[in-house]
Amino acid sequence: MNTNTPRDLFFDQLRDLHSAESQILSSLPGLAARAAYPPLCALITEHAGQTRRQLEMLTSVFQRHGMELGNDKSKAVEGLIAGGDAHLDQVEVPQTRDLMLTAHCARIEHYEIAGYGVALRLAQRLGLQEETSILESILQEELAAAHGLEALEPALFQMAMEGGLN
Repeated sequence: MNTNTPRDLFFDQLRDLHSAESQILSSLPGLAARAAYPPLCALITEHAGQTRRQLEMLTSVFQRHGMELGNDKSKAVEGLIAGGDAHLDQVEVPQTRDLMLTAHCARIEHYEIAGYGVALRLAQRLGLQEETSILESILQEELAAAHGLEALEPALFQMAMEGGLN
């Protein structure tokens, strides 16, 4: 699909976000299974539910505008997931793996935060009020998820220092 106008760019960004969310949703059960610290597992599991809802909201935007989602794959998120998984595979100590999980998830969250920020500003400039509201809501969820990860880091670091191979 050609991107010639700001409106085209808006839907291009939403397609990337939809693909990103789909890929992330597929990866979250595996990430939750790798978490040894129950609050980290719970945070990842909770975010899976949010991600499902976010996908539904993004799909509704396309339906409302009679637009196709397309089948492009977010190469950036594909790389983030593959890179993070490769690093996680190298960590044998569960406490250190949990700390690595927060780093991996934080990178993905910040990609989403950047993407939703761009899409939100485009929606605002295009005067798309309903889409602005949806994107603001999703952005707040992504920011909360990133803050949740950051809040776990001190405890995870301490556990890694105590239980890891310093």
